[in-house]
Amino acid sequence: NLEDMGVFHMTLDKNYLKEALSALLHTVLFHRTYGEVRPREQTCHLLELTYAVCDSGKIMTEVDQTCSDFLRALNTNPSATTGQVVLSFYEKKPGGFFKKEEKNVWERWTFHFSIADQPESRAQRAELSRQLTSHLSVISCTIMKKFSHVPKISENTADTHVREAPFFHDVGDHSDVSS
Repeated sequence: NLEDMGVFHMTLDKNYLKEALSALLHTVLFHRTYGEVRPREQTCHLLELTYAVCDSGKIMTEVDQTCSDFLRALNTNPSATTGQVVLSFYEKKPGGFFKKEEKNVWERWTFHFSIADQPESRAQRAELSRQLTSHLSVISCTIMKKFSHVPKISENTADTHVREAPFFHDVGDHSDVSS
């Protein structure tokens, strides 16, 4: 059963996009990682807020690559004013003799961004910081309250051979980069 965790909307200047998306993705992945999770503080310097991340090179690299890819997709289309990133968690369903392995998505997070075309003021940056802080809080609270859909940890849901692993997941869907 797919649990759609909602769509989080933000309107912001492209200069803040990478930090905002990184904070959102890291917050979800932090709560969906099990094992020996070593938390580390990460600071959004432009937005002046701090959040927790998994001190994992693999997760850090994945989030950074996703943010860079998304920004590149927006910059490729100069008239693009919106875009979204979807983070999905899934369970692997073994394929048969002639069938490929399937992914059964059990949780989805959608982050939708509208790009502001006006220079931001100090008040707008403070509002953006407040909005991002609110989103991070809602994400954390939602994860703590809604967990009955989360499957048991097994080799079908996560890489059980590593010390610190998030559930299997896909991040992407830059298809909604449009004007």
